[in-house]
Amino acid sequence: MKIKILLLFSFLSIALIPSLCAQGLIIKMQDGTENQLLISSVRKLSFSSDQLVMTPKSGALEYYYLDEVQKLYFGVITSVTENIAAGNGKVAVYPNPAVMRSP
Repeated sequence: MKIKILLLFSFLSIALIPSLCAQGLIIKMQDGTENQLLISSVRKLSFSSDQLVMTPKSGALEYYYLDEVQKLYFGVITSVTENIAAGNGKVAVYPNPAVMRSP
């Protein structure tokens, strides 16, 4: 019974979190806009003449002219814009609260 209550509490606390946080690469442009990319979605960053080239793990290359980029930094992205692949329909909680470990 305690395990069920603990799992229910864990699930509800996760479900009530308003947004997900993830490490991101943030490209701030001269006009004040910011392009946020999940680090997990970036394969490579490189420079080609006057451009920053971002190679994603999937999809097309993204090009940014260096004279339009004000700042390039790493930070926390508070909303995830990519789809999270569905698993087998089960919720996994880590570390597993049902496993009791002796001290």
